Amino acid sequence: MGARAPTNLAEEGKAFAWSMWALTELEDNIVTLVQSVLMPPERKPEAARVERAKEALNGPLRVLDAALVQSQYLLGSRFTIADLNVAGVTAGLRVAKFELDAWPNVRAWLGACTGRKAFAELRLTLPQ
Repeated sequence: MGARAPTNLAEEGKAFAWSMWALTELEDNIVTLVQSVLMPPERKPEAARVERAKEALNGPLRVLDAALVQSQYLLGSRFTIADLNVAGVTAGLRVAKFELDAWPNVRAWLGACTGRKAFAELRLTLPQ
């Protein structure tokens, strides 16, 4: 299965739950924020939509921050597919220049996830 895979059924369930949670609770709002930064002016989302997206992220980021009080990573002390999937979505907040100061555990976890060698080697080239 690999080093990042769940080791038992309970971990598998948690990994699936976190992955789906990122898609349903974070992704749409993060995409809106990324679009507000990367799109040309005529294609940017309306300012009110961007503000709603920022506000809508407060609750989910609070949930993620609270979960990361308990452990370094989402399933415990090791980086797993759950972290990969959730960080893959959450990393868009950096592109959107969204401050994570209110969620220090999320900020530290995202730094650890995106600071991994494999992420650095990915070398995403995004327009500035």
